[in-house]
Amino acid sequence: MVNLNYRTSTSGFVSVLSVCGSSFVLTQNKTLLCKHHSYTRSGRTVPGGSVVRMSKWIENVAEVQIQAPAEEVFLTYSDLEAMPKWSPWLRSVEVDPSDETISKWSLAARGISVSWKARNTEVRSPDIIAWESIDGLPNRGKVLFSPIKENHTKVQLSVAFQVPSFLASIMENDFVSTFVQKTLLSDLERFRTILLREYRRKRMKNSE
Repeated sequence: MVNLNYRTSTSGFVSVLSVCGSSFVLTQNKTLLCKHHSYTRSGRTVPGGSVVRMSKWIENVAEVQIQAPAEEVFLTYSDLEAMPKWSPWLRSVEVDPSDETISKWSLAARGISVSWKARNTEVRSPDIIAWESIDGLPNRGKVLFSPIKENHTKVQLSVAFQVPSFLASIMENDFVSTFVQKTLLSDLERFRTILLREYRRKRMKNSE
């Protein structure tokens, strides 16, 4: 169980929502408990409170353009285990060796560690990668790779988290939504930097 006070900064609050599991407990002293995890931040259990079930999906979208062909961009992004290179909040991603459609994700943010499993729901080269969680943090998303001209690709990332109704209005607030979008955009920009470095290195090697 993750035990966090929800009266915190906006960035901290979004981090709380990003690591919570499938249900919450709101206690009388306004502490938000994320159930179904074996982790704790405060080291104490707050008694009482009522369970609030997840009830609404909140989606955020970010996109970048990359000066590389869609096939190359898709190939690099589909290497899930390399994602922590451009997503610093991810500690690790492990693909199931017996089923490559299943992956285990470990997140570390603001002193909290949590993991979940996801399944690829659609992988079509070089157009789309889509997924949904199968345990832990309820989330789903997709990445679209769209050629816009020769050797130029638009990458659009959309991620949705399921949150309880009493938090949905906060997550939909323009300020909070902008913060989440900036976080996704920063990941995509780091991805672009890494991809272009490797892509140019590959082209130089092939031209020798």
